[in-house]
Amino acid sequence: MTKNVIVAIDPSYHCTGITIVELNENNACEKYHFFRVMYDKAKTKTGKPYKPRPVKNINDYVYTMPTNIDVNDIIIDEEDENNAEQCEVTLKSMMSSQKIYQACIDVLSKLKNLDNIYIALENYIMPSFNGKNNLKNVSGLIILQGLIRRNLIMYAIKENIKIKLLTPTPKTVKSKFSYNGDADKDMMVNCFINDYDGAQLIPEIKNLSVDAINDVVDSFAIAWYAYGKIIKKINGFDEENNAR
Repeated sequence: MTKNVIVAIDPSYHCTGITIVELNENNACEKYHFFRVMYDKAKTKTGKPYKPRPVKNINDYVYTMPTNIDVNDIIIDEEDENNAEQCEVTLKSMMSSQKIYQACIDVLSKLKNLDNIYIALENYIMPSFNGKNNLKNVSGLIILQGLIRRNLIMYAIKENIKIKLLTPTPKTVKSKFSYNGDADKDMMVNCFINDYDGAQLIPEIKNLSVDAINDVVDSFAIAWYAYGKIIKKINGFDEENNAR
């Protein structure tokens, strides 16, 4: 019987990776659910839907920008580039967060008698924006993260389930998962395969490109990090001695 569940999310507009881990009554990892939530830019422009290549054990969700409203429909000054960008990231955040929520609820709604939902959402800390594009990206991710948190917290309130939130930085997650805070995509995927039985969890992984799988791997790393942090709270284990 699942009593607690971890929902780990690596948010991105291009492709959000999600790992949901069901913990059994002894708080051992019992079942994994993997998702990719991808942006379909082509359908938004042409009307032809994007169909990602299916990967066994990974569920895919695709979101688009709304077709019945455009950024220019909701701004007053069309020459205000910053205003237009903020409206664009707001619309994209709304559409993306809704699909992310749908993916999570497709699992959570089937789990009965849950005690706790542990949300682990990767945070972004940037000491310097270093230009306009970074400011746009960071502000957009802040909106997206806020909507994801809002949706999942509202679900927990509605269902009367306790919810707890963890927001580690990418460097912190990488340090715990791969022992290298600067690990790149290839290193994270190789670590997942070699140290965490990744080929058992995602059988096709060795035949996939890094870009096709790295977001899911990052979400798994976030889930593993969260498990190490919360198991001490659940069972009083020493997280460092029960790392792997």
